[in-house]
Amino acid sequence: MDTRRLFLSIELSDKWKQYLVNWVQTQPNYFPWIPLDYWHITVQYLGEIEESDILSMSTELEQIFKTQTEFFLYFLNICHYPRHEPPMIWAKVKQSEKFETIKEYATQTTNLYMRDIPDHRKSKPHITLAKLQGEYDVTRLKFPSEKPPHPVLHVTNIQLWESYIDIDKRRKYRCLKTFKLKSA
Repeated sequence: MDTRRLFLSIELSDKWKQYLVNWVQTQPNYFPWIPLDYWHITVQYLGEIEESDILSMSTELEQIFKTQTEFFLYFLNICHYPRHEPPMIWAKVKQSEKFETIKEYATQTTNLYMRDIPDHRKSKPHITLAKLQGEYDVTRLKFPSEKPPHPVLHVTNIQLWESYIDIDKRRKYRCLKTFKLKSA
């Protein structure tokens, strides 16, 4: 059976992207920065999903998400996260009850389609800016001391993304579907 590697995510606002781009441009260029087009806040990693199940799973998710109201997330800071494998540079987002509720409802549906053992740990909303496989001198990073000028993100939809390997054997991402949340 053919499978696709999927995850649910939240798209960043242009203001958040610009703030992060401006910060990355002030850092040493030898870090393996994730391309801007791939920045997102992961809601849930789904893993390998049977291609034949994607349409029915998407239909179920759409029914769930259209009953959930839009909400807000708050930018916290940019930091090095060494306890992850591989270590990462993250933009942290404040824990949110609404974010956890959305994830919980989604998980009740997606667990039915997941091939791997579902991950029930409490999520840490974040944006991965770099994955540090190998040795990097993170002491050379200059983390911002002040909050961004626009620290609030209005979340109006959830997206289903695919992670795949392209013809050049590089990891790529693409949005497969956008699910609108109910207007507040």
